[in-house]
Amino acid sequence: QIPNAIAPDGENRKFRPIIVFHRSIHSYSMLIFDRYGQQIFESKDVYDAWDGTHNGTPLKTGVYAYLIRFQAPNGEWVERAGTVTLVR
Repeated sequence: QIPNAIAPDGENRKFRPIIVFHRSIHSYSMLIFDRYGQQIFESKDVYDAWDGTHNGTPLKTGVYAYLIRFQAPNGEWVERAGTVTLVR
């Protein structure tokens, strides 16, 4: 499952997918982009999450794009892309 919004000062403070069998996946990556296509976050750790900042600076309310990719236990590559709304 992938949330569609985060509110760093509210309930859902960080953005990351909820992967049930996360220990069995390989080659995980998550990228976040602003509306201009500039990459503002990258992680290769399934436990890492985006907190609505870029280089420690809080970003404005808006819609940001994500790309999540990992290799499932059966060797199949899984890719999910979409948007997440940042609410301040």
